[in-house]
Amino acid sequence: MKQILSIFIVIICVQGVWMHFINKDSIKETAQGLFEKSFSGNIEVEEINLPLSYTFLAQEVVCEVFYKRGAGKKLESIKLIITPTENLPILSAFGLGYTLRYDPSGLESVEKRISR
Repeated sequence: MKQILSIFIVIICVQGVWMHFINKDSIKETAQGLFEKSFSGNIEVEEINLPLSYTFLAQEVVCEVFYKRGAGKKLESIKLIITPTENLPILSAFGLGYTLRYDPSGLESVEKRISR
């Protein structure tokens, strides 16, 4: 019985790590589309910092997204709030979806930087 439980836990952990990287790519693409709709100009999402608690614990998290405006510009960042659609920790390792919105506390400063 302990072996079966150990195998189950290992499978869930491996699936969760794999799903975490898939979630990062998916959120990166969604953020790119969100930026294109919200702001004018050539904005390219470079990287995101997605906490593991999003994937493994199905928690709403604040994710920092790094982007560039145009070629040769320095990296800037904005915070987005990501909410998983499923709130059960075990099911969240299988990636059932999310909602993405701007963190209102940092949006005004980003709008000023982008409109420059």
